[in-house]
Amino acid sequence: MVEQDKKQFSEIFFAVAQLYEKEMNKMKLSVYFSALQNYSISQVQEGVNKHVKNTETGSFMPKPSDIIKQLEGTQKDAQRQLEGMAEMQWMNVMTAIGRYGSYQTPKLDDPYTRACITALGGWTPLCAKTTEQLTWVGKEFVKLYQNMNTKPLHQLPDNVKGLEDIQKLKGESIGIMQNLEDRFAKEFGGAK
Repeated sequence: MVEQDKKQFSEIFFAVAQLYEKEMNKMKLSVYFSALQNYSISQVQEGVNKHVKNTETGSFMPKPSDIIKQLEGTQKDAQRQLEGMAEMQWMNVMTAIGRYGSYQTPKLDDPYTRACITALGGWTPLCAKTTEQLTWVGKEFVKLYQNMNTKPLHQLPDNVKGLEDIQKLKGESIGIMQNLEDRFAKEFGGAK
């Protein structure tokens, strides 16, 4: 929210306080505003409306945390959702293992999935696992995925390569080294 939203914000919360027959003052309003400032005024209105309609908690004056809970869900809900997403990504990895094998680089769009594969030792070693081993690696992947999701994307490892791409990089490296040796020999007159 921005400073211009304060008037509408105060109208919302004075109305809510009146609905619940509670007292609202500038100090309380300031605490509410501070706690909810990361949300837009329309989100705050939506959170208040959801709280008022909630049959379990709607009979009490909402605290800022009640409104946030209405907007974001509980931490348990978020954790379950993340775990489901991690399990779905593991299924994508299993599909990619079958489709690409260890030779080709898999087409994985999710950066957290690529980071997990890198953290688990890389694509080629992952593809070399037995079906039984992959069951346990899958459990580790889900935990790792949930952990990786707390990190900014730029801090994640992202180096998933199949054997074909690894060989190509090795060939390019050899070519670069050869060029450097040739230049060195040319400039300093030394033999290769």
